[in-house]
This record gives sequence, C-alpha cells and structure tokens, in this order.
Amino acid sequence: MIKLYHSPRSRSVRVRWLLEELGLPYELVQRAYKPPALPFAQDSPMGKFPALEDGPVVMIESGAIVEYLLEQYGAGRTLDVLAGELGDKRYLLGDEFTAADIMMAYGLQWAQQFGLLETRPKLAAYLQRLLARPAALRAAEVSADW
Repeated sequence: MIKLYHSPRSRSVRVRWLLEELGLPYELVQRAYKPPALPFAQDSPMGKFPALEDGPVVMIESGAIVEYLLEQYGAGRTLDVLAGELGDKRYLLGDEFTAADIMMAYGLQWAQQFGLLETRPKLAAYLQRLLARPAALRAAEVSADW
C-alpha cells in the first residue's frame, strides 16, 4: 500500500490531492513539522516532506511524486501531454531556453530514473539537450547527486 508522509501546510497536500483524485488507497502518516536543527531532520523516510513509499520505491519532491503516481496509476497523462506540447520545439517555449526548462528537467530526471522516458524519445532527447547545456554541466560538477 502507498504510504504518504504528510505535514500540514506542506507540499504534501499536492500528493494527497492527487491520490484522492485517482481514488488510490493509501496510508496517511501525519507528522508535525519541526524546524530542523539539521537539514533532512523531519520524521519521514528521507527526512523531508512529502515522502512517499510505494513498495520498494521511496521518494521525495512533490513534483516527482505526482509524476510517478500518474505514470504508475493514472495512465501517464502528464508525460504524454508534455511530449505533445513540446512537439518539435527545442525548449518548452520554443527556441529560447527559459527557467521553465530548468524546472522541468528535475522531474524528467526522476522520470528517466524510473524508466518512464524509455517509450518517449522526444522527452528523452529534450532532457539530454537540457543536461548538455554548459551551465547544467557546471552545476553538475558541484552537485554529485545530479
């Protein structure tokens, strides 16, 4: 069963809302938010809210969780819609790179990690274009978890 670690007034509301929309059974584990003395110190599997457990899958980051749930239980609507909207454009808004592309890259990296881009070559190519940008490569040098 899906287990959602939730704290009031957090982004976990997004995930809970989607679980309700999809009619999925889940266990809600409510935890009080505690101003952390150390990073990642919340009472959840990865020390952050929201956190989701679905069998062996444990993840954080509400956008990535929403995408995962849609792919696993909601017929994958979001990635297919994104692929359709992207079409033959180089970036989300056309030929010009914007911060929207940076925001999209993170969720697509999660989707790729879970094999969700294997049947979506346009999205896989789009993600590779984003990650190949010089600034992205410089950011990756600083962040080992890229």
